[in-house]
Amino acid sequence: MKVEKKNQRFLSDDEWNLDNIWLSLVIAWIQGNIKQNNVVYLAIDRTKWQSNNILMISMIWRKRAIPIYWKMLDKQGNSTLENQQVVLTPVFAALSGYKLIVLGEREFCSVTLANWLREKKVDFCLRLKKNVCIKTESKLWAEVKMLGLEPGNRFFNREVTIRKTAPIKGFNLAGKWLGKYRNIITKEPWYILTSLKDTRLFRTYGDNFI
Repeated sequence: MKVEKKNQRFLSDDEWNLDNIWLSLVIAWIQGNIKQNNVVYLAIDRTKWQSNNILMISMIWRKRAIPIYWKMLDKQGNSTLENQQVVLTPVFAALSGYKLIVLGEREFCSVTLANWLREKKVDFCLRLKKNVCIKTESKLWAEVKMLGLEPGNRFFNREVTIRKTAPIKGFNLAGKWLGKYRNIITKEPWYILTSLKDTRLFRTYGDNFI
């Protein structure tokens, strides 16, 4: 009982919060295990735990995701750009000595988020939905699913113009359809919006994406 009361007092302390305790601890661990200026991959993800809707930033480390920072959303469903900025900003500040690459699934395929990351000088790989439009070489707009990608093939297009409404230029687009992977037939390809110009950096994303 004494131990339980001590734990309750500790957790109720005003100094106990995400920024002062957990973030400081995990950043100290990262600094002790990863040299400055090295690449750190950050995954942005949203998960549900009971009735809680949690937006989380994790570091990808040896095929594991280590939580760094998170926010309980006050609503169900997808996060907003503002929510995403709130969880990413303190992590960027704490890891300013590293080369950061943000990884996001299709919920985070926002071109606006990609543009904000570019403004912050943070690289990214965001998985696009197949109905997102890009401008083709013939200057026509087409959904990425119409680019003719077939199982076993891949492509890497530089300096694409994306989003028919309020277009944005200068991102790169990677696509790959694994076909058969670990004895499983993949049903659809991956399309990745990225700021990366060196495809070798994709190798930590999705088991050798490129």
